[in-house]
Amino acid sequence: MNSFTAVFALGLAVCAGLLALVWSYRDASRARLALRLAKVAELERVLEQPRLEHRAVDFPVVTGRWRGMDARIELHTDAIVMRKLPALWLLVTLKTPLKIDGAIAVMKRPLNTEYWSPFDRLSDRLDRPGHWPEHTNIRCQGADGPRLISVLEKHLDLLADAKGKEILITAKGVRLAWLAEEGDRSSYLIGRQVAFSTEPVPGELAELMLERCRVMAIEVG
Repeated sequence: MNSFTAVFALGLAVCAGLLALVWSYRDASRARLALRLAKVAELERVLEQPRLEHRAVDFPVVTGRWRGMDARIELHTDAIVMRKLPALWLLVTLKTPLKIDGAIAVMKRPLNTEYWSPFDRLSDRLDRPGHWPEHTNIRCQGADGPRLISVLEKHLDLLADAKGKEILITAKGVRLAWLAEEGDRSSYLIGRQVAFSTEPVPGELAELMLERCRVMAIEVG
């Protein structure tokens, strides 16, 4: 085999290898998209006129209407804290204008890594009433923040649950954060891979969270 033939054969081998990598990447991307769509399938059915906002690095966001109001349902993958299993947070927002000045949030066990929450950006910290669940922290800003504690008081069962994470009330509406799922332990401990189950997030859970948001919005007035 002369040098030209050898170089030509090597070029063919390299091209074949690159083509195989491209197809492998395409197949992996399609499988990943199918898994993400399956994960939010039941969430779509909760809303009227549902729309999907695709994100390159996380699950699609579901937006639409619920009882005449705009709603947003998000899944956020959180693998920032290395010593904890990855978390899949379910964020349910009911968008309805509220006549308040400012915002208030109560979060359980904040780690300052909750990139999906404005909690750390709220300017004022409030003392936790002694009878509230342990490890809850309250932050607010604006004149109406402190008075909204009475609204939060009625919904502390959300944070007493092991999966409850945050209640956020702003002038734009109400949002709840809930632990939908923890990542697969073996995949994360062995290869640091973030893997969740193939089971969809239950639509009933999102529906219950939306209803609780609606009740809180009414109570805020």
